Amino acid sequence: MQYDPLDAQRKKLAWDHVERLQDSELIAPLLECARETSDPAQRNLVVTFANVSRPFHLQALLLAADLAKKAREKSANNSWAQPKEEYQQLLALGDRLLALTRQIQQAR
Repeated sequence: MQYDPLDAQRKKLAWDHVERLQDSELIAPLLECARETSDPAQRNLVVTFANVSRPFHLQALLLAADLAKKAREKSANNSWAQPKEEYQQLLALGDRLLALTRQIQQAR
């Protein structure tokens, strides 16, 4: 497969768009909610939730995109499984988000 600078530029623009949307539609509202919270412990939990959400969602998107790409190329190469560590890291972030959600609910 030949390197296509135009394709690389489109991918970068698309990725930048995804990051901007994530920040405006997910992270910013969470941080706004934290700012409006009078309880310092709950505010800290919501800020931590936002900080864990960012890498969780980006990593999930990266894994999904990579898996889709490998699935499309499967006919050329039967070895398309993702490294186990990437899934373990994503699951660990997901577990942290669930724990934070429980803590936020208990703090209310």
